[in-house]
Amino acid sequence: PVIIDSLSIQLNNIPAILCDEANITLFPTIISVAADQAGLPLQYHWDFGTGISADTSADKNTVIRYQQPGSYVIKLKVISPLGCSKEVQKGITVNETIVSSINGPVQICEKEFISPEAIAPIIEGPTWTWDFGNGNTGKGKKPGQQKFTSPGQYNIQLITDNKGCTDTSTLSLKVNAAPRIEMPENDLVVCAGKSVQLMATGGNKYHWQP
Repeated sequence: PVIIDSLSIQLNNIPAILCDEANITLFPTIISVAADQAGLPLQYHWDFGTGISADTSADKNTVIRYQQPGSYVIKLKVISPLGCSKEVQKGITVNETIVSSINGPVQICEKEFISPEAIAPIIEGPTWTWDFGNGNTGKGKKPGQQKFTSPGQYNIQLITDNKGCTDTSTLSLKVNAAPRIEMPENDLVVCAGKSVQLMATGGNKYHWQP
């Protein structure tokens, strides 16, 4: 028998972008005449591109954990016992998820303004997207003033995106209704030197001016 060998390798399951620390299971698609038809074993050599000598594998299917953000090149070399070999590679980027929080009040009165701000580590690249829960949205670390005209409970949402790695934070804002002060509509008539009882409702504290 004469074996005319060939190798075909595909790395289709590797994502282009990962976030933070992540495990990747690598299972390549390999077509080999020597392995598939003749049943001969293949040799595998993985290089995960970390620069660490121990970050290699001789298994066909393997797992790698990236612990640092950066750009890496994964390489796989396959050798058949007949001497045929082929090497493929694929780049991968590991980005950091930026965790942000919202700096702003948790309670205001209706028709008041707030100026929320994203609190995040100093780093270039992130984008901030806001949803204020009142029908308005915004962009940037400081999206500007926002007015809430109706009392109620609002969930202000901030999405921080660092090159595809996102974090979501929420601030619960209570907008209190302004007091509705009620007084008698009719004018009061009082004689000089006498007093009259005045009464108002709708508030918790009052300040009168004559």
